[in-house]
Amino acid sequence: MFFFLACEIYFEYIFPERRQLIEFDYVDSKTVAFTTPACPIQANGNQTIEIPITINQNGEEIGRINFVYQSCK
Repeated sequence: MFFFLACEIYFEYIFPERRQLIEFDYVDSKTVAFTTPACPIQANGNQTIEIPITINQNGEEIGRINFVYQSCK
């Protein structure tokens, strides 16, 4: 149960450089649910933008995945 209290999820934006803490809900011990923030970069045409998502526990990164924003212009 301690893991649930110490876990944080961040979107790691490169342009502009910043970290955004994401609020999430636990579905079960291995699954979380969250709503993605709007893409911070204006897309031109049919473009994809990858943003790393990091999972931290007690201040230490324990996981990293890439999230893909895709424009529909």
